[in-house]
Amino acid sequence: MVDLSLDVDRTLHDAVAGGLQECMYIDVVRFDGPLFFANASYLEDQIRDRRRSKKDLKHIIISAGSISDIDSSGEEALSLTVDRVRSAGIDISLCAVNRSVMKVLKQTHLIVKIGEDHIYATIENAINAVHHQTHVGGEEKNCPLKTVCRISQSPQKMEN
Repeated sequence: MVDLSLDVDRTLHDAVAGGLQECMYIDVVRFDGPLFFANASYLEDQIRDRRRSKKDLKHIIISAGSISDIDSSGEEALSLTVDRVRSAGIDISLCAVNRSVMKVLKQTHLIVKIGEDHIYATIENAINAVHHQTHVGGEEKNCPLKTVCRISQSPQKMEN
C-alpha cells in the first residue's frame, strides 16, 4: 500500500519514493493486488497506522483500481476498516473500483455501508469531491493533492 501525492507531471505518485509531501487531511492510498485472506490484515494494519500517525486526518481515499479480486476475508477486512475509520471520526471512500470488485461489494451489500456517494470513478473525482470539506478552516495552504510539494531536505554539512 502506498500513499499518493501530486508530482510534476500532474499525476499522483508514491509520495515516499518521490520525496513528496502528503496532505494533512486526506490520505490517498493505493492497494496493489488482490484483497484476500493472505493480506486482508495488512489492509487493516496499514489503515490503522495511517489513522494513528496523521493527527489531522479527515478522509481516507482507497484507490482500488489495482485490487484485482476480493474474497470473503478481504470483504470482511474492508467492512471492518470502514467501521473503524468512521468510528474514529474519519470518513472513507473508494475510487477506480473494477467490475469484479464492484460485483462483490454489491453482492455483500458493502456498497451500502460505504455509501454509493463514497465510490468514485476516478481518483481525481474522489479528491475533488472531498477536498473542500476536509480543508475548511485548515492550516494547509498548499495541498499536495492539488499542488506539487516536495519534502525539503536540509543542506548536508561540508566535511573538512
